[in-house]
Amino acid sequence: LELNHSFILERKMKPKIIQKGAEAVILQEKDRVIKKRMKKSYRIPEIDDRIRRQRTRSEAKLLTKASKLISIPEIIKVDQETKEILMDFIDGKKLSDYLDKFPLKKQKEVCKLIGESTAKLHDADIIHGDLTTSNMILKDNKIIS
Repeated sequence: LELNHSFILERKMKPKIIQKGAEAVILQEKDRVIKKRMKKSYRIPEIDDRIRRQRTRSEAKLLTKASKLISIPEIIKVDQETKEILMDFIDGKKLSDYLDKFPLKKQKEVCKLIGESTAKLHDADIIHGDLTTSNMILKDNKIIS
């Protein structure tokens, strides 16, 4: 895991990996989350750099647009060079860990909220790309995507 010259070093923190996906690693330190797009060794370095830079820029733009429509973590800073997005940490529960434990009525209410939020995004031409309850946080009876 390469973390040179990033938000992590600027803040002199010891982050904790909270999630790792095919494209990025999500790190948390106190009240902040860093999404860092990781290098792909199978890509030509120049192409990999361009892809990660474009995806970081696109995601930041979409998150900014989505934040006007639904509850999502606030973006604090975007670093194109390190391909990192610094966001607020939402101290809640991963919806996937709790949804099936809710009574059926509550499950339906939650799923309706997910559908309403998704519709707002789609109406604004935003497609989530990885819409799963593992990417949603439940806090104070609100769903944060």
